[in-house]
Amino acid sequence: MTVVSPAPGGGRSNGLPFSSTAPPSPPYVTGINPGRVPLSAIDVQVRIFGARFTPSSVVTLGTTQIPTAYLTPTELDAVVPASYLTKIGSLLLSVYDPPPGGSGYSNQHCFLVGNQAGNTALLDKSSPRWISAGSGDVVLELTGSRMAPGVTAYFGPYALATTVLDDSTANATIPAALLASPGAYGINSVTPGAGCGDMPSTQNRLHVNTGPKVWRQLSTASLLSCGIVDDGRVYCWGPVSGGGLGNGSLEYVGYNFDMAPGIRMVPTIAAGGGSFDQVSAHYEHVCGIVDGDLYCWGTDGAGTVDTRPTQRFPGLKFSSVETGRWNDCALSTTGALRCWGGDWGPAGAASNVVPGTFKAFSVGFGDLICTLDAAGAAACIGTDSVGMGSTAGFTFASIRAGFKSACGITAAGQLYCWTNGTSANVTWVNGTPTTPEPVALAAGVSVVELNHSWPRACLLSSAGTVYCSVNGQGPVVIAQEMGLPPLKHLAEDCGLTASGERWCWAGLYPGDAPTTARIDRATRMP
Repeated sequence: MTVVSPAPGGGRSNGLPFSSTAPPSPPYVTGINPGRVPLSAIDVQVRIFGARFTPSSVVTLGTTQIPTAYLTPTELDAVVPASYLTKIGSLLLSVYDPPPGGSGYSNQHCFLVGNQAGNTALLDKSSPRWISAGSGDVVLELTGSRMAPGVTAYFGPYALATTVLDDSTANATIPAALLASPGAYGINSVTPGAGCGDMPSTQNRLHVNTGPKVWRQLSTASLLSCGIVDDGRVYCWGPVSGGGLGNGSLEYVGYNFDMAPGIRMVPTIAAGGGSFDQVSAHYEHVCGIVDGDLYCWGTDGAGTVDTRPTQRFPGLKFSSVETGRWNDCALSTTGALRCWGGDWGPAGAASNVVPGTFKAFSVGFGDLICTLDAAGAAACIGTDSVGMGSTAGFTFASIRAGFKSACGITAAGQLYCWTNGTSANVTWVNGTPTTPEPVALAAGVSVVELNHSWPRACLLSSAGTVYCSVNGQGPVVIAQEMGLPPLKHLAEDCGLTASGERWCWAGLYPGDAPTTARIDRATRMP
């Protein structure tokens, strides 16, 4: 170090050495044992592991020092006061070397109190579940529990503007710019972890599709028909009366039996525009499932009238539902079957329980319900099952109940049908066999789906080809003669292509002479 005097007459002095040393590195925390403690009413001792600890080191929670004992340069003991351990949460712990000579604070390390998962928001549902690509801004409704201020919803990797309404509800807005591309996106809520890492909820899915009226599922039956489009909404058509639209009224939509060249009824939005995963319609009523919850509307076989979707069997989660003229049934996620209407009584009655555990079921046109157990063994119950013989020795992958008759499809795609001995209507087989009889189809035809209804039955092959039989008379009609493209899903007199196009056709009605047995050409429907 030198001293310089300014000119004139000045100059630089002689130099003397000046020494400096690097400051000591701060301490560093690598772990805490235990790193998580239960809620406590007494002080808890923890051990801190790390490096560069000194006898003057002190452990802090935030900036508050807590009692500390020096053990070695890599270990300290500290006592966490009970006042910090009374509620679930996370604490930031660090080690401090005070001046003079100290090097300040270490890094912060997470210390968890109680069950940290119990502090994380839970997301049960997000709605809507399907939207169309190119939509404007969409507001998601999130329902669950522990929705505290600071919870943020995410659309894939994108954080959304989120408003927590109460402990169980929040709203989040997806900007239109994020909805330009089709795909399936994860929706979850994230609870900030106060420096201990964000804590995401379980993930739901939001499907963004290419446009409206891409059909996902159909249920066409006697008179009333319904389907689900790409945004999850339900549309119905046909003689929709008795509250079958689920829009709050008993309005009569009307119908048109002039079915050639196709069904001329326009699908009408139903169920108040709500989103559903599955829907089943018959006559004047509809049932649907969303997130495992079962809702029905219209007038069912028990005489129950609901003009808006009304939940059935709260507390149970369902995987499938099927409506019939008199009876409805739904299969729970645990294999329990509930049926109501007709002889089963109104929904919610003790008589609704069908003894046993099942993997599949089907509701017939009359009083017939057929089931498959976990091994694929078939059984039918109800008045119309009287006269049906044994199905022992047969194993089926799926089953369809019809009008006093039933059909089963094996895992290999072979179709078998049987009756109660009184009706051969649309059974695909000659006579009235009371035990399963194979249906003769062209070589190589493998059946994947069947509508065993009245007065017409159609089946779908693995190649996407539709075959139909009318009133059980004459040869099987190849529906491709009507100009149908290959289908992936069949629903009596309508079907869906792989791209979600809806095609419908018409056919023989009761009273028509057998010589006019035919199926009119198919038409792509809106």
